[in-house]
Amino acid sequence: MKENCGKNILIYLLATMIFMPFYFTIIPIARGADGDFHLSFPLPNRDPYSAVIIGLFDHFQMEPKPYCSDEFIVTYTGEEAVASGSRRTGCDTNKNKDLYSYSPIPARIPNYNPKSTVLSYDGNSGYDYQTTDQSPDGKINVLAAADGIVTVIPDANHTTYIDHGNNYRTYYVHLFKRKVVNGYSIKRGQVIGTAGDFGSPGVPHLHFEVRKNVDGKYVPVDPYGWKGKGNDPYMWAANVDLWAATAPISTTVLPTVQASSVTPDPVPLITGKTTVPTPSHRAYLSGKTSMSKGEETTLKLISEIPSGKALKAYKLTLSYNQTQLDLLSATTETSDFPPTGINTNSPGKIIINGFNPEGVKGPKELNLLDIKLKSKGTMGESLLLITMNSYGAESNDQFLPMDEVFKLNIAYQTGDADGNGVVDIFDALLLGEYQAQLKKASELPGLSASDVDCNGKVDLSDALKIVQFDARIISTLECK
Repeated sequence: MKENCGKNILIYLLATMIFMPFYFTIIPIARGADGDFHLSFPLPNRDPYSAVIIGLFDHFQMEPKPYCSDEFIVTYTGEEAVASGSRRTGCDTNKNKDLYSYSPIPARIPNYNPKSTVLSYDGNSGYDYQTTDQSPDGKINVLAAADGIVTVIPDANHTTYIDHGNNYRTYYVHLFKRKVVNGYSIKRGQVIGTAGDFGSPGVPHLHFEVRKNVDGKYVPVDPYGWKGKGNDPYMWAANVDLWAATAPISTTVLPTVQASSVTPDPVPLITGKTTVPTPSHRAYLSGKTSMSKGEETTLKLISEIPSGKALKAYKLTLSYNQTQLDLLSATTETSDFPPTGINTNSPGKIIINGFNPEGVKGPKELNLLDIKLKSKGTMGESLLLITMNSYGAESNDQFLPMDEVFKLNIAYQTGDADGNGVVDIFDALLLGEYQAQLKKASELPGLSASDVDCNGKVDLSDALKIVQFDARIISTLECK
């Protein structure tokens, strides 16, 4: 009996080893760059760098929501596309066929749709993955990218999302059939549903999107992060690589494929070769270079376009020290090139991007922004750092990323400790000079060292006079 039992267990184990792979898909675990959170790929038999991409995340977006067209696209590898001719701009919650920019296809993304002659698409807040390469009708399983709680949205796109409980959500759109319900606790790699063409008739695919909670709002982010040269032009959240850290990015520039029916207006990839165009587009601050504690000042953010160049789009970040400065306002009333978006939600940063379909030709100086600041109690030199990525209107209008530092000296007016513009008794109290003088007087045999006004006693008037001489030291003047 015991021998038979042992044989049965052995047979069961062998059968399990042989047949279990047919029932379960093995999901590779990717190690991402945002703490311990990482994503597995949502389609079987593919990974982020082998699945055919037919729609890329746009890193240049006017607003953190889908379908905002501005005639300009930047991929996660830094490649850029400009629309050819006049096209629709603005935001629309309904998908519009005009959301495309003509350009050479992205050479550094090897799994981008090889049949495409356009970079797709303007304002895309996620990735569109081909599914017909695995099944003629595109109806293949869609898998959960990570553990979480399911929400099913009753819309025309069969949208389903998973809240991962760590300020991240993943969205799965255009499903043919959903196999989960609201509130379902799902595990990484479990089937959510079947890919299809709901909301995208005749074009079955999976629209996959990642959103992150930023100040209470879930905004789209790129799971591939940012691998382009210079700063990421996306201004609404930080993009980090949530896929495998070892995923390859080709650096080989492939032959350009262009649409025969259009005249492309490409902006070439800034490569980092030694032969780079000069001069670069520059931005700088103009205004007072020194201020007292509590003082307010307005600085102008100026854009300087060199001769022979035309600026079409830019993304600029101004970083300032929050312990020294308060941002009161960032306004565009006098702007010559008003930003399409201003983000002041990031601590110590003002992030803006701008777009002009026609391009602004140089040489020209443009006022972009008026920035009103107020100094705090911390004295010393405060550095304001400007970083900028610029995009030209023509193929020869190639700009380098730039950094610029503005030095602002914050100092007390002599003795004006509270910053009200006058030296008064309140400054003496604030600086503690009166208490210091009383202590000093109690330790000295005579009053002369502390009796600055020579009235025979150490009092507030002495403290005030000492403040007027120098707010930072104890006076050692003697009565004559």
